[in-house]
Amino acid sequence: MWVLRAQKRGHLVVVSSMSALRGMRKSMTTYAATKAGVAALAEGLRSERIPGVDVSVVYPGYIRSEMNAHVQQRTRFMVDTETGVRAMVAAIEKRRARAYVPAWPWVPIGVAMRVLPLSVVRRLA
Repeated sequence: MWVLRAQKRGHLVVVSSMSALRGMRKSMTTYAATKAGVAALAEGLRSERIPGVDVSVVYPGYIRSEMNAHVQQRTRFMVDTETGVRAMVAAIEKRRARAYVPAWPWVPIGVAMRVLPLSVVRRLA
């Protein structure tokens, strides 16, 4: 961040996860908490309002990658790597404060995750 401050311009992009929006259970607890922490860190930096510096948080949904290639079960809403990367690049280029990618179905799911009771969110994970 100090480089962006010195340059007085730039774009810091932080990759979080849809899991960061609410507390998750079982093996997802730690992952969700660290991704929430990353998003909070970015928000804190954004709140400094450094002239010329944009801070964005990207919240990817399920995107096929090396990290999850070994998973055998079918995951609802999983997109292939190319689709996921294209969605992330498009979101980054828009320089918005936050972006859920791919937009469909993650924008409506993101809204739902924030407003639904935890008992319902728990069944989504």
